[in-house]
Amino acid sequence: MEHIAHNTDGESYYDGNWVDNIRQGFGTQRYPSGNIYEGMWYKNRRHGLGTMHWFDRNQSYTGNWEDGVQVRINVIFVFISQTQR
Repeated sequence: MEHIAHNTDGESYYDGNWVDNIRQGFGTQRYPSGNIYEGMWYKNRRHGLGTMHWFDRNQSYTGNWEDGVQVRINVIFVFISQTQR
């Protein structure tokens, strides 16, 4: 079932799927700070593929989440400069 739930502050909301009155499936959460999460939910937590936009920090993260926490794959890029002689 999908519907929008607004908080009493009028500035935050959740628009997405619900199962037994909890966020589950795809949905969008807007927080009072203006930050937005769009993606998968499981038992009221960000879980699965999703994107978080932190507008107050001008940052975003797209990737996997587990139990509300970002799951990052650490990749190190090394750039080697070659000079011609």
